[in-house]
Amino acid sequence: MLVNTLRQTGLWLPALAVGLLLAAPDAHAGKAGAKATFVKGTVEVSKAEAGPFKKLKRNKKVKGGQFVRTGEASRVELTFADGSILRVGPGSVLHLAEAGYSAKQKAVKVEATVVGGKARANASKLVGSEAE
Repeated sequence: MLVNTLRQTGLWLPALAVGLLLAAPDAHAGKAGAKATFVKGTVEVSKAEAGPFKKLKRNKKVKGGQFVRTGEASRVELTFADGSILRVGPGSVLHLAEAGYSAKQKAVKVEATVVGGKARANASKLVGSEAE
């Protein structure tokens, strides 16, 4: 029910940002950005929406301010310091405006925008299910 409401109102990404901000950190604490834990097909990263883009490989870091672009039949999973996952679907562009961890506040803060295509967030540590 929550997933459908967030999807229909377009509030799922702001909800993810708030959720990640409040989620408890784990063993990955202290590491800013996100890690590409799953890469299928053509996945690229750039500092600007217009490029130039370079290939994003598995286990590489995506930093705040970067754009992630997936080709057709491609996808990527970005894993944050608290274990939350953001999945970017085929033919999509995601702007990861901010992805950081505050040791002082013991909180992860993520700000992201789906420029085009689809993305799905799993912030299960906070809400117990997937936000879409």
